Amino acid sequence: MGQPKTAINIEYNSRRKRSLLQELSFGAWGDRRNPATWRSFTGTPPEPLFDRGFTGHEHLYAFGLINMNGRMYDPLVSRMLSPDNFIQAPDFSQSFNRYSYCLNNPLKYSDPSGEFFIIDSWLIGLFSGGFKEANKWAWNDIKIWGGLFASDPNKGLLGRFWETISRFTWQLPQTIGGWGTAQACNTLGLKGGVESVKYKYGATVVSTQNSWDGAAITQGSYIVGGSELQADPNNSLFQHEYGHYIQSQSIGWAYYQRVGLPSAGSEHGKYKLNYPSHDYHPVEQDANRRAFLYFNKHVTGFQNDTYLSDNLGWNFVKNPLDVYKTGHGIYIDYNNSYDLQLLNNLKVRATLGDYISWLYGGPIGAALYGWYNSYNYNN
Repeated sequence: MGQPKTAINIEYNSRRKRSLLQELSFGAWGDRRNPATWRSFTGTPPEPLFDRGFTGHEHLYAFGLINMNGRMYDPLVSRMLSPDNFIQAPDFSQSFNRYSYCLNNPLKYSDPSGEFFIIDSWLIGLFSGGFKEANKWAWNDIKIWGGLFASDPNKGLLGRFWETISRFTWQLPQTIGGWGTAQACNTLGLKGGVESVKYKYGATVVSTQNSWDGAAITQGSYIVGGSELQADPNNSLFQHEYGHYIQSQSIGWAYYQRVGLPSAGSEHGKYKLNYPSHDYHPVEQDANRRAFLYFNKHVTGFQNDTYLSDNLGWNFVKNPLDVYKTGHGIYIDYNNSYDLQLLNNLKVRATLGDYISWLYGGPIGAALYGWYNSYNYNN
């Protein structure tokens, strides 16, 4: 790239003169360079006047290491000396190299704590589209973080308190996954970057600039999708995905095993043809059931029939309710007690094995059990 990653000038000021006492220069990975030639020192570099250097961190020159607060970093091998405690963007393969520095992209990212990489979204947005874009990127960052504490106004005080606390306890795995996916879209520009972040009924709805062909992913309270996704109870995609958020609140640590991985398997895997379509998979039907009951109960004036041309209310075409399990959804009247009883046919519950898989196998055990559930759903 030509230019050094970091250059620090130390000057002496007096009334009569201003002289440069020392200049420090660093490569992209933190190795010291000769500021005059931008080449690495062949011998011992001059002793610095201060111990701060690369991205403002403390240098331990006697050991050739950089103290990044949370972990020690070796610029010679461009690796941390201990693994990262966090998988920050599960949809990005570089996140799984827990010794790498800044997703192996130090020209774009910095790491102030040694644990989380950060991107200056404002500056990236500035270079991408000027001040307007810069403000949007930075505000998206703030709102994605704020989504950790958004709660459903339809709940009471205790309900809203538990909804928030559960994200760091009962729903922790999917909270990490959802937050990471949202941040990956915003900071890495996946799917064109994030267009908007909105809160609705406790969910954080993240819409990207590009289309996802009508798809979205829900992990915990984070619903991430393409330009088709809107934080509106009349939006068919939001209707369905909000049902997954209700599932997450209900089954907690069993979500990925019982819902997430089986759902992914039915959409993309070899089991896709065992149902008329992905929409008729049991976990998708249960999501529709939960969302249908929620919106009819809590949204004032929510219409129960979208065969009308106004596209308001529950969309029985895109979000079918196949209570008889025939491969065809039917109309359900929320005000009819018999129809509501039929919805019980769509219930999906977590099992003891879903939770035990975490206890005995950790993330790997949970993943294996999730794929085992995918197989059982289809046989």
